[in-house]
Amino acid sequence: MLAGAGSCARRCISVLASLDSPHILKYAELQSQQMNLKYAFEFGQNLSEKKLVSACQYVQKELPIRLAKAVHLFQHLPYIVAVNPYMIEVLLVYLESFEALRKTKPVQNLQDTLEYTRYVQHVTKLHAKMFQALAAGIAEAKLLPKEISVSEEELDAFMDDFVAARLGRRVIVAHQITLATDLLQGGARPGHFGIFALECRPKEVIESAAAIVSEICSKRFKKAPTVLVSGDVDATISYIPDHLEYILIEILKNAMRHTVKWNMITGDKELPPIKVKIHAGNSVVLKITDSGD
Repeated sequence: MLAGAGSCARRCISVLASLDSPHILKYAELQSQQMNLKYAFEFGQNLSEKKLVSACQYVQKELPIRLAKAVHLFQHLPYIVAVNPYMIEVLLVYLESFEALRKTKPVQNLQDTLEYTRYVQHVTKLHAKMFQALAAGIAEAKLLPKEISVSEEELDAFMDDFVAARLGRRVIVAHQITLATDLLQGGARPGHFGIFALECRPKEVIESAAAIVSEICSKRFKKAPTVLVSGDVDATISYIPDHLEYILIEILKNAMRHTVKWNMITGDKELPPIKVKIHAGNSVVLKITDSGD
């Protein structure tokens, strides 16, 4: 037991010491170049080998910077949170990924591009498994005794920053993977450039997300409220359908759960619907209303 505890302590110290690595500090200070619709359109339109290689070179430059910034977030955590075994596990994976990506050979041609794309796809899948560990670490931190506790606001702020950074990395990797797939299959899909859809229809995405969440809710509670879509149902936007669906799934999961639980309290025979209204103007806004408490 003592030997195991000592080994664990040494591992924590070693991992946390890596936060002060000159490479981490150097890359964390570099300015990240955001990917916008204009950039995505330039590389996705009339896709060619040359454009795909250039897009991959952007990803190769960006990922180590963004990973270093993500790792740097851990430096702002109180020590009692940072040494949580779950947090150490996540941090170790991120540090190893940073070092591996920093050392990849420069992308110069199509073969390099395809190899790098396959590798970052592997890294993305590995990091996806870490998100549950991170959530578990934060949950345990919220249960610390009062005398050594950390405010929920501080922990939530860390999670918000971490999730936002994770989403940004996933966008540029997913875009690169899709561009490579499109090129190998003969060109971009109609109405798309990479992961972006020129005419994404929110109504269709809402209905798809609602079907997924309804099945989840039905399995858990044996019932699920309907989702009614109204407003500017024919509106379109240039957006990432998969990301819009992910956002809607998370919102609808909460809405359905609260609606069902409130219905159990009130004892009403019918579940009130969840209403989603689409407002289209200079921008498209989705207003989601549920009847939960």
